[in-house]
Amino acid sequence: MGAADLIPGVSGGTVAFISGIYARLLAAISVFSGAEIWRELLRGAIAPAWRRADGFFLAPLLAGILSAIVLLGGLLHYLLRHHAHLLLGFFFGMVVASAAAVALRLLRPRFLHLTLAFAGGAIAFAVVTVPPLGGGEPGMLFVFSGGAVAISAMLLPGISGSYLLLILGLYEKILSALHERDILLLLVFAAGCGAGLLAFARILTRILRRWHDGVISFLIGVMLGALPKLWPWKTAGEEKTILRANVLPGDFSGDAQILFTAILALAGAGIVFLLHSISRR
Repeated sequence: MGAADLIPGVSGGTVAFISGIYARLLAAISVFSGAEIWRELLRGAIAPAWRRADGFFLAPLLAGILSAIVLLGGLLHYLLRHHAHLLLGFFFGMVVASAAAVALRLLRPRFLHLTLAFAGGAIAFAVVTVPPLGGGEPGMLFVFSGGAVAISAMLLPGISGSYLLLILGLYEKILSALHERDILLLLVFAAGCGAGLLAFARILTRILRRWHDGVISFLIGVMLGALPKLWPWKTAGEEKTILRANVLPGDFSGDAQILFTAILALAGAGIVFLLHSISRR
């Protein structure tokens, strides 16, 4: 999840979904939006609060996410800069296979679910084709709101929080704040992320429990609708790779490496189906 969230266009929620931990993750996060756990923490009842928050699940998950961000951040940004079509090909295969694997989780497929999938695809396609915002320096309220929107997107398979930050014009701003140790801006952004995470996880948990197949169908559409941004071959240009227009391999400015890209896409798909098989058992 950490590695996926580093790449604009890829969602950590997709990884959670295909590995079978999505519902448990939402439930664990939504606990923190209730009053009970905070009362336990204020009383010093650490053990009950730990159990209520599913701490033995959340702690290693967060450790893995943070480890990936620290250890893989430089590598993934290097690959995105110098071998973007290979990296995007790998993730393209992962997402296509993810949609197929998630479809297997439908309990009673109906025509309504196909309609919801089309709706999810249309919304995701609209989101990933929105041009980035330009303009002046973003205010603190905009940074807070951007954090809330981006973290909510990270919970949705198919929609990348990093890409939404690009659309909002905040991606470079947050990276610069990390590099320059702009603590105030980072705290405001983190507060927005926390608020969005708690509110959205609780809502999504309730919806998933009540309308499981409908939500799953919608999320399948979201994953497929966001695929254009993961198309491996892009035009050349100054803007970030993920923002460039798609081209056919024959119109690619460099070595298209079609066979190698296809192999990586199949490898990504293979990893997804392996994770799916393990999670089913």
